[in-house]
Amino acid sequence: MEALTRGRLAGAALDTFEQEPLDAEAGRRFAGVPNLLLTPHIAGVTEESNKRVSAITAENVARVLEKLS
Repeated sequence: MEALTRGRLAGAALDTFEQEPLDAEAGRRFAGVPNLLLTPHIAGVTEESNKRVSAITAENVARVLEKLS
């Protein structure tokens, strides 16, 4: 994290975490790092879970975009 926040890394994307799924408390450690992209770990998804994760992701993106406008 320090390399990201101090600009030594231009950016990073993470999809695997010590605790999965991330809860609010675990997610707070990544808050405020604009050059960090977090995605769900989907190595073994089923069709149903892929649809659910995609819908949740789209809803979250829409919510953030609404706040920015």
